[in-house]
Amino acid sequence: MTELLRDQTLVQVNSGSNNNKFYRVTLAVDGTLTKRWGRVGAVGQTKVEQGNEYAFESAIRAKLGRGYSAVEAVADTTPAARSNVGLASAARQGLVADAAARDTVLDALIDRLVAVNAHSIVEQSGGLITVDTSGVVKTALGIVSIRSLAEAVVLLDEMEPLAATARGPLLDRYLRLVPQKVPARAGWAERFFDGDRAFQKQRDFLDQLRESVDWAARARRVQGSDDASSEPQADIFRMKIAALAPTDRDFKRVAKLFEATKNRQHAASARKVVRVYKITDRADAAKAYRAARTKLGNERELWHGTRAMNVLSVLAKGYYVPPTSGTTVVTNGRMFGDGVYFSEQSSKSLGYVDGEMYARGAGRGASKFLLLNGVVMGASYRPRIGWDVGEHRTARNGSYDSTDVAGGSAGVRNHEAIVWNTEQIQPRFLVEVE
Repeated sequence: MTELLRDQTLVQVNSGSNNNKFYRVTLAVDGTLTKRWGRVGAVGQTKVEQGNEYAFESAIRAKLGRGYSAVEAVADTTPAARSNVGLASAARQGLVADAAARDTVLDALIDRLVAVNAHSIVEQSGGLITVDTSGVVKTALGIVSIRSLAEAVVLLDEMEPLAATARGPLLDRYLRLVPQKVPARAGWAERFFDGDRAFQKQRDFLDQLRESVDWAARARRVQGSDDASSEPQADIFRMKIAALAPTDRDFKRVAKLFEATKNRQHAASARKVVRVYKITDRADAAKAYRAARTKLGNERELWHGTRAMNVLSVLAKGYYVPPTSGTTVVTNGRMFGDGVYFSEQSSKSLGYVDGEMYARGAGRGASKFLLLNGVVMGASYRPRIGWDVGEHRTARNGSYDSTDVAGGSAGVRNHEAIVWNTEQIQPRFLVEVE
């Protein structure tokens, strides 16, 4: 491949005139000037000619004069030899207690988790955002940066309270940062956020992109260490995992608890435990959990469902409490405000992973993941009435350490428990079901 001397992508997003176009121009060291343009998500047209720096700059100026804007590009400075190590290799070295002892079950799990994260990003973006083997998150408009994702979050928050007809200019800016395929037919902007969870889905997607960018950056940093004795990959992950044999006592206990805590009315109740992985947390995190348990008391063992693409993030950094951006919007899965949600019912937690609750056949086929956790509830706030937007504030502002909602009360059918201090959570087992 010819080495590139210059590379610039520009984009024109204008929902009012149904524009969602890109223009990329590259200049190779041998003087080859390549121009490619078209609608975002399409292959587009290509023109190749001989040129120089002046021709390159002239092509850019011409497009800027027609309403295009330059896309922030972040250079991938990872040496090829190191990027080829890949995320799966870094994860394997960081997650496994004895990296020298190959475990085919763990190897298969890690390969699947890395692959499913990349596939999910491609699917959500309509193929416009990809993750390469070294973890670099790329779009047709450039390499995704943490700064651009932070700007996208701000734009999303600004758009949410607006009427659909007033979101156009902000949506145009948003799609320059997080390109997604949109219908070719005019009027798509007003329908972009159709659906009750449309904004939350975009927030989830931004969270996933941010985690992927952060994860890749940390993986490349530790791969860049020249000190082989320092075992730098271990720094990527807070936790270690080990696959349990079906004959193991913990495997049997976890599988039995999964069956015993099902609600047979849930579609997810048809699933069975196929693999159990024991989690060992880092010493300082385990110490903080023990301190919380001693101080607050009321420890319980509860389930938390998570999407496959989020498993590596939990194992790397523990649980994260995403804010609801300060709005009064009640999002699916966070009815009682910010916090990490758990349930004593395995099928309840599993059902919300991909919406597989009461809809028979929904989300069937692929493996799903649950975490079985020790949770220090301490003094629990117990709402009795239907939903009140101030419930979570009442719990946090009072002398409470958690919210505990009994099934059949406060507008919910099934038990829910919420904690907002992640030091009160100890992940113990990763459970894979099919």
